[in-house]
Amino acid sequence: MQKRTMMLVLLFAVLLAGAGCDRLFSTRIKSILDNPRDYEGKQVTISGTVTEATNLFVYKSFTLDDGSGQIRVVTDRMLPKKGTSLTVTGTVKEGFSLGDSSAVVLMEKSPQSSQN
Repeated sequence: MQKRTMMLVLLFAVLLAGAGCDRLFSTRIKSILDNPRDYEGKQVTISGTVTEATNLFVYKSFTLDDGSGQIRVVTDRMLPKKGTSLTVTGTVKEGFSLGDSSAVVLMEKSPQSSQN
């Protein structure tokens, strides 16, 4: 009986911990922005809050802030509302580079491509 109770407690703890796992396994945006060459072309998962969204005909993007920094996420899905907390997986790309300035973006992995 005691073994069964211990197993139930352990299972409950694992389920409770899993509820916040998105942020636990996310890459910090500051790390991407501070070391863009280390992440270029690599798939990462980030979590944060949407601070801005832009829809310009075929170009849709939103800014995600995780408290350590902000990054632009280019997407082909419906744009999330400002203030929405979410987790995004995509590929890090250099948006542009002009002299010493550059912009890093995350190209969101399309939900359709993961169903193949």
